[in-house]
Amino acid sequence: MQFSTVLSVLAMGLMASAAPELQTRGKYDVDYCCSPLSCILLVGDACPTGHDHYHCKSDDKGKSWSLVTIKAECIKVT
Repeated sequence: MQFSTVLSVLAMGLMASAAPELQTRGKYDVDYCCSPLSCILLVGDACPTGHDHYHCKSDDKGKSWSLVTIKAECIKVT
């Protein structure tokens, strides 16, 4: 292997490790129904009356989300 090829391979590895945002995140889709005081995991097709529907991406399917985290990091479904 030529020296320039070795340097190129090392440089690509360094760039990949320095850019973790390029890795896949949020492999699970999780939906919550939130009232003004709490959130529950969506079961079925729609949220109960008076609850807002939020769609989240998570790396951990069983992760417990707080109301503040859901409203800050998830997308409100209209």
